[in-house]
Amino acid sequence: MPLSINDSYLDTVSICRADKDDVDEIIDLSARLTVYSVSDVRKADYSGLEERRRDDLSGLYGLIYDDSMIIYAAKGADGRILGDIIVKLDNIEMMTGKAEGWLIDLSLEPEFWGSGIAARLLEAAENRAREQGIVYMGLTVTTSNARAVNFYYKMGYIKERVQMFKELN
Repeated sequence: MPLSINDSYLDTVSICRADKDDVDEIIDLSARLTVYSVSDVRKADYSGLEERRRDDLSGLYGLIYDDSMIIYAAKGADGRILGDIIVKLDNIEMMTGKAEGWLIDLSLEPEFWGSGIAARLLEAAENRAREQGIVYMGLTVTTSNARAVNFYYKMGYIKERVQMFKELN
């Protein structure tokens, strides 16, 4: 359950471009929180889920200073990373053929859910994308993660496509 975060604490949270010293902590945070994005319709063994997410994000070490990426961290006054956002700026959208921003990861320590930090991270990334001439931002979210789905709706995102799957036996 989220803690009650007072406004004075939130005033000490900074949103900044992540650097190479932040990558391990960003990957750890995302890997730990992957459990909240598990699909409720797939029958799978999720025992290696965190490790697969770590492998998936290991490329961040080489991309941390890449201009085609937005990698921001929300840091508390003590320097601890409370959340992060990772956006790829050169994703080519199939229908338009133009670059769009693609949100790869938005993670926030559960104790700060509902605090406004995730919204600040997303707004900072969107602003940077706009500055780079990006018109659209896309993302994928697991439908069973209702909290995240509602957050993105609240932030102005709309449903464009539906991803479907079928279990083949």
